[in-house]
Amino acid sequence: MVERNLAKVDVAGPSPVSRSRNTAGPPDESGRLSLKEYRGSSRRVGTSLAQTAPIMGLLFMFHTYILYSIRLDRYYVGHTGDLPTRVKRHNQGLTRSTKGGIPWQLVYEENFLSRSEAMHREYIIKKWKSRKLIEELIYGLKSN
Repeated sequence: MVERNLAKVDVAGPSPVSRSRNTAGPPDESGRLSLKEYRGSSRRVGTSLAQTAPIMGLLFMFHTYILYSIRLDRYYVGHTGDLPTRVKRHNQGLTRSTKGGIPWQLVYEENFLSRSEAMHREYIIKKWKSRKLIEELIYGLKSN
């Protein structure tokens, strides 16, 4: 992919990308984030994508997300390439596994440059099988 050939992603001013806790270190002197740091960026819901992901000509963005159902008091973990549409489909009852929990709220997401990275992160989170660990991730207490 073209994204893999990029060495750095330019960020103007203070870094708008919320960096994960497991990054290799601070940006270099020019204020740039490495592609590895950019790939692992995550954000809390409520921050615009323009503030957190300077795409810089990259056409695809994939997401691993966590939804919460007040009705069921449960979390759902998934991945997608079009987050707003996917959340809407969950809330319209078009997804069998989440139909009974409507309404769902988006409580967490992580952005990736490839579908395989997003799928892998979804797999890791689901493998935890722990509400406590998922809540630690959502509230910023867990770093990976």
